[in-house]
Amino acid sequence: MIAALNLDPTALIVTLGLFLLGGVVKGGLGFGLPLMTMSILPLLMPVEAALALNAVVLPFTNIQQILEERAFKQTVVRFRLVLLGLTVGIPLGAAFVSYVDEASLMASLGVFVVVFCLLAAFAPPFTISTTMERRIAVWVGMAIGVVGSLTTASGPVFVMYLVGLGVERGLFRSALGFMFMFTGFLIIASFFVLGILDGPRFVLGLLCVVPSMIGLWFGNRFAQRLTSAGFRRMVLLGLAVLGANLIYRGLVNG
Repeated sequence: MIAALNLDPTALIVTLGLFLLGGVVKGGLGFGLPLMTMSILPLLMPVEAALALNAVVLPFTNIQQILEERAFKQTVVRFRLVLLGLTVGIPLGAAFVSYVDEASLMASLGVFVVVFCLLAAFAPPFTISTTMERRIAVWVGMAIGVVGSLTTASGPVFVMYLVGLGVERGLFRSALGFMFMFTGFLIIASFFVLGILDGPRFVLGLLCVVPSMIGLWFGNRFAQRLTSAGFRRMVLLGLAVLGANLIYRGLVNG
């Protein structure tokens, strides 16, 4: 398996360590594992291989994240309209992939995310009322799907939406886990069809699940000790880092 991926033992250990750290980040924030792993993995293996490993790991960690919070029914009921919009937005975005400058879109999204974090941190709290939530849920789902198809970075839009709703930490993690799981299975199917995910990469991905789950457990236990305000600050910090990474990727690829 290692030979098939041209990985030496040191690279394998680093890869497993990255997924451990990524699991810790995701356990605490509810997101951020790919941000951690994709920052280093392309130095060890082809980008397609790195994407394939993440595609295998993410459904497992998100299922675990949902189970930990025990809010599956509440998540599905409250965010059903977002998921409906998501199923429309993903193919809609895919249809425009060849017509959109991905680098510019990624950089623009990153700027928007960073500005949002600054406003959320220093301006009066941004809130979405119950009435507004019902009106915009489908549109938010469509936006998540379109952005995800065009940039593979669907998380920031949903995180900003959840921050605006002010949901408590358990539902926050459960909702993110469900959305990532939903899109993750679609990505796995697509990668198999395109040949990006093959046997050796799938097996190595399963191996990376183990440290990811261990990290997820530790990150979750740490974050449980935070107050609601502390968790919100940690989420905004993580989101700002994610936004800065999007700007960097957009400028490098532009």
